[in-house]
Amino acid sequence: MRNLAPFAIGNVVKKLNRIHVRIRDKYNRPFPKPEIFWLSKYTYQQRYIRIHPDGRIVGGLSRFVTSLVDFSFVRSIVTHKYCLTGFAYDPVSLFLLELFRYLEKYPSMKDFVEVVRDRDKGRHYRLYASIQYPHLPCEATFTLRGVGSTSQRPDDIQRPKVEVLTLSLDEADPEKPSVFNQIFGLENELHHAGLDLNVKRGVIAKISMGESSSSDSFFFKCPKLPSDREARIGVRRDPQNPNRKQKIFGFNAVIDTSIEMEFGLELPVACSTLAGNAQEGKHYILNREQVLHYHGKTSRIDLADAKYDEHDNYAFSRSHGAILSEA
Repeated sequence: MRNLAPFAIGNVVKKLNRIHVRIRDKYNRPFPKPEIFWLSKYTYQQRYIRIHPDGRIVGGLSRFVTSLVDFSFVRSIVTHKYCLTGFAYDPVSLFLLELFRYLEKYPSMKDFVEVVRDRDKGRHYRLYASIQYPHLPCEATFTLRGVGSTSQRPDDIQRPKVEVLTLSLDEADPEKPSVFNQIFGLENELHHAGLDLNVKRGVIAKISMGESSSSDSFFFKCPKLPSDREARIGVRRDPQNPNRKQKIFGFNAVIDTSIEMEFGLELPVACSTLAGNAQEGKHYILNREQVLHYHGKTSRIDLADAKYDEHDNYAFSRSHGAILSEA
């Protein structure tokens, strides 16, 4: 009978510890990107491993592998591909997600990403890869090369030009000096010249001032991107072919208003925001519960369109002494 003692967990851990030492000696280049630009940060954690008598591993292969192997060395291997600025996921996190997809035999990255983004089904994958809300990767994170790194652009493609910041020099206001006088280390020169540095136009999203100009950080948003990046893909009827659905980018806001006949006013009383492809009619009861909780009153007649033609909505309306009617 074959001796299986070398494959016991204790012996495997001892062998891996020796391998970890050799890996750390060989791959020790520091990662260049400051942590302020990291969208995730992997940290190795030893977790208890339990194997059932029938061979099943509690937590699956993802937990088994990440509990035994410290993958921090991946950063050192790819450090030359990353620049100092620009947001990016920890390369270890992306590597582990690719590894999990292979180990769990997902047919495509699209299917795997849907599970990772699911609050419950993807919890263990996010935990082992150190991914947290709201920075959840999408399919494009793995299909676009050079995300957050220094990617190569073909010579025959012209680089796009974006107006990031437009400044102007104006006569200084002693009572209200411009905060932008400090950003280029020209505060003293501008003070002696009696000038203020002001921003005429720009796409600045955030400014973090350090102890010196060399440690200042500026965050810009691309004007080509939609302002609401959390909006999801919705659907509508194709204007050219009503029998087909057309995907659109956006969200839907369900706003309830109260018509006060006595005062001749229509006032908003409840609001829910949902994806463009969500079933709007399901939010009738949710908004009515908000009105009842925060205002302590319900309406006598509810006017809604055909999307709210649901049996549960009629039952809820009648149980609160109201009438639901389609407008």
